[in-house]
Amino acid sequence: MIRATDRVEATLFIVQDVDELPERVKWAASLTGGWVAESSCFLRGQGMLLKYQKAIRTNYKLLLTDDFRERHPEMTDLISRSIQIYKPKNGWRIVQEIAKAHFVLCTAQNLVTPDGGQKVFQKACFLSHISKLDMDKCGRVVKG
Repeated sequence: MIRATDRVEATLFIVQDVDELPERVKWAASLTGGWVAESSCFLRGQGMLLKYQKAIRTNYKLLLTDDFRERHPEMTDLISRSIQIYKPKNGWRIVQEIAKAHFVLCTAQNLVTPDGGQKVFQKACFLSHISKLDMDKCGRVVKG
């Protein structure tokens, strides 16, 4: 196992409790299809193991408003670099025009009115929308 220095390049995140995931871990795992394991899986041979589906693999175009980029630079960077590093075929693309977007990410202070059926999200709601577990690969680790 190699320790990643960049959250975007990590494939496994080790946490104390999968029910209390740090926001950054949930974003990274959701975007790139990462694994999340409780440290007890490795220390005691028991605990929870989650596998997220890779959100950026879906064919969506995103518009990140200037206000979103300004107020959430770390999330903007995480989204942009996930797309750049994994280059998903037919996956997410960042666009600059609302008319070309499927999803618009904005802030409560600067809500956007969709003009063509776009779904408008704030950061937390978008994370909930894209976070999907691969239930065939999730489960409890039990020492055998």
